[in-house]
Amino acid sequence: MGDYVTGAEGTGFQRVQGLFKAIPNFETTMWIFKFTLEMPTDYFDSTNYLFQWATYQDTDATFDEVTVACGIKIGDEYSEEVFEYDNTFDSTADTNLPAWEQNYAAMVNEASYEKTPDTEDLMLLPSLNGKSSQSCNVRVEVPPEEAAFFFDRTYTLTVGGRLYESRDSPNYEELPDQ
Repeated sequence: MGDYVTGAEGTGFQRVQGLFKAIPNFETTMWIFKFTLEMPTDYFDSTNYLFQWATYQDTDATFDEVTVACGIKIGDEYSEEVFEYDNTFDSTADTNLPAWEQNYAAMVNEASYEKTPDTEDLMLLPSLNGKSSQSCNVRVEVPPEEAAFFFDRTYTLTVGGRLYESRDSPNYEELPDQ
């Protein structure tokens, strides 16, 4: 942790999980990205804003590269925000601005990704060994007629994140890219 948070000790990590949720009544599938930061509980501050992103593209480059991001105030499950960017997203651009203002030109106007209505896992939750985890989820609907084309392929994925002092602050601690 000391490599990423000044003066911190212990182990922390971020992860992204790809989940699928079939919705029979609507005859559709939701593709969900669940972003999580887990670290010693003492390092979470309820004024902080967690911003994590995943950039993906199919290995055949059939689709343009897409970046989806999720921002949330620590411990506030109702503050979740979802961002979608085109292939010009650059995690090193505009770092002197708050997270939600960075890469403004790369934001997709008619975004497909949205917040998940399930808020129970968006709270700051206790985990093992004196740690806690904060999650943030985004989802996109994949209609049945597109599912085979969309899912029957291999993707590359890059994950990054930052822990900001607050939603409107440009000051952050960089989380390790994966």
